[in-house]
Amino acid sequence: MTAPDTFRAEHTASLPSDTRLRSEQGRRPALDVQFAELVTNLLVVQPGHVEAVVQTALAEVLDVFELEQCALFLQSLEDQPLRLRQHQTRPDTPPPPEEISPVVDNWILSRVRDSHRLYVGSLEEAASETDRDRMRQWGVTSLVVFPLTVDGTVGAAISFGSGRPLGDTPGQLERLGLVAHAVGSALCREHASAALQSSEQRFHTMADQA
Repeated sequence: MTAPDTFRAEHTASLPSDTRLRSEQGRRPALDVQFAELVTNLLVVQPGHVEAVVQTALAEVLDVFELEQCALFLQSLEDQPLRLRQHQTRPDTPPPPEEISPVVDNWILSRVRDSHRLYVGSLEEAASETDRDRMRQWGVTSLVVFPLTVDGTVGAAISFGSGRPLGDTPGQLERLGLVAHAVGSALCREHASAALQSSEQRFHTMADQA
């Protein structure tokens, strides 16, 4: 996130509510185009460019939705924690945790592994004080986490965090869900390409040994 972007977000937050609303409405068409482009880029990305395109998309998501943080977690082996792969945060927001583990994040992991979205609108909606403390560690007061299916199983998750209730803006959770779907689609193509390359490598190895 560049300094002008940060300044714009801070400046907008300081405006009176009616002026801020007009400011947001004025930006809306441009943001709609930006949103459509980032989703399209994720849906058409080539397997070798997934990581770079996802990183760009995460940065744009912060701007479009005025979030504090977004992060992508991957699972290397079944029943293992989801480990951080990529993230974007605002300069004054702490980075996300290195992993979503069953020890401290079971409230997230249990929902994700059951293929359910987790949404916490505010700290008061968190199930326990431990969960509220964890959200504070993430640097957010509202959080949504989407499971991502890779190769037929939940092998990843993407989180979006904010300092205001994400569900208060009409359609915002649905749009974030579209971003999650597009990221999941990109990961599937990346995984399929890696599996194909591995299979081809084994074939060539066997052919050389014959």
